[in-house]
Amino acid sequence: MPGRGEKGDDEEMIFIPTVMHSGTRFLHQLIGWPVQTLAKAQFVDGTIIHCHMDTRSEKFTRALTCPIVVPMRHPARIYESWARRNFKSKHPEKLEAQFRRMIREVHPHSPTYVVIDHEDRDLHLKRLNDRFGLALKTDWCPVSEKGTSDVEITRKRMARVPDFVMDFYEEITDGRH
Repeated sequence: MPGRGEKGDDEEMIFIPTVMHSGTRFLHQLIGWPVQTLAKAQFVDGTIIHCHMDTRSEKFTRALTCPIVVPMRHPARIYESWARRNFKSKHPEKLEAQFRRMIREVHPHSPTYVVIDHEDRDLHLKRLNDRFGLALKTDWCPVSEKGTSDVEITRKRMARVPDFVMDFYEEITDGRH
C-alpha cells in the first residue's frame, strides 16, 4: 500500500493531471496530501490539485504553473483497464484524446513522472522525493484489488496501443519498457 507523505516546511501545491487508469489513486495515496479537483481548486499550499485529461477548466493554465507530477503505467495496462471497466460504451478515441492532450499541454512543462509498474519505479520515486523534499516509501501494492498492475503485456494487448502513445511512454521511461 502507498505510504502517506509528510509535508515539509516549504510545502507547495502539486498539480496531478492524469490519463484515466494510469495510477491516479495510487499517487494520491502515496503523497497523502488533501486532494482538490481542478474545478474546485483553491490553490492552497500543501494540497494536490487533480484532473483527468478530459477535464476542461479555465484553471488548467494556472495549474500548469504549479509543480507537476504525473502517474503512468504501461499503456497496454491502461488500455486493458479502460476496456475492462465498463468503458466499452466509451470509445478508445477518448482515451487517446487524453494522451494527446497530456503530450501537447503537460509534457512541455517537464513534469515529474512516476511510472508505477516499471522496473525503474524506485528511481521515479526518488526523483519525486528529491524534487519535493519528501521521504515517500511504498511497497508498490495496487490500490484496487481489481487492478491491472500485473496484467501480462501481450501482442494482443499491445495491438490496442497507438504508436504515438508508445513513443511517449518510451520517452518518459528512457526507452526502457
